[in-house]
Amino acid sequence: MSSLAIFGLFAVTAMLVCYALERHSRWFIFAFAGACALGAAYGFLQGAWPFGLVEAVWSVVAVRKWWLAGRASIKNKQAVTMHVKSHWESVYKNKEPDGVSWFQPHLNKSLDLILKSGIGTEAQIIDVGGGASTLVDDLLKKHFKNITVVDVSAEALNKSKQRLRNLEGEVTWIEADVTRVELPGTYYDLWHDRALFHFFTDQKNRQAYIKSLLHSLTPGGHLVISTFSLKGPAQCSGLDCISSDLFGHDLGI
Repeated sequence: MSSLAIFGLFAVTAMLVCYALERHSRWFIFAFAGACALGAAYGFLQGAWPFGLVEAVWSVVAVRKWWLAGRASIKNKQAVTMHVKSHWESVYKNKEPDGVSWFQPHLNKSLDLILKSGIGTEAQIIDVGGGASTLVDDLLKKHFKNITVVDVSAEALNKSKQRLRNLEGEVTWIEADVTRVELPGTYYDLWHDRALFHFFTDQKNRQAYIKSLLHSLTPGGHLVISTFSLKGPAQCSGLDCISSDLFGHDLGI
């Protein structure tokens, strides 16, 4: 078998494999476009220009399909984020923090774990999904100086700012989806989450959460996270949620 024939066989095989796997990832569409380009090159080199021309057209079509799939994915993520944001804005606009079922006057367990971690009062602490939580109040009372609170809901964050009054300027407030916001790398000494991870029912969102966590946590940093047990509810505040075993599974522990 000649080198040209082997090249052609490779191109056609690559096309078939990538086409069969398109539904798994838009990048297989892109790979299919590349394989079609190789097929077009083979056709022209072989002297079968009609075949080469058809494969070249398919390559262009596949690139356009890949591009459109990417745009659709971005729009879908934005729509999901806006839905979640609207939900929590509505919750905290219509209810006081102590009017929700998960409210606790003080997060004693979380605070105890943070204190037992041994970090100093100068340590960088991030509380994700902690919008209206009183943990930030208790951390300030314990003289922690570098606290960041991230929440998708401006209403929830404003509740905490109003409650803290003259102390709210000592906290960094970030209104954002933690799976999409760009946090500083290897910056936080402790990551706390009592209210967020169990809402990520989609594996891609969980992976984005863990990517953000691993990106921003310092080497040897601490993670304090609370999720629903295996016997926990299937829904919370009208949203689907997951059990705790998936965190360890997605983190690889």
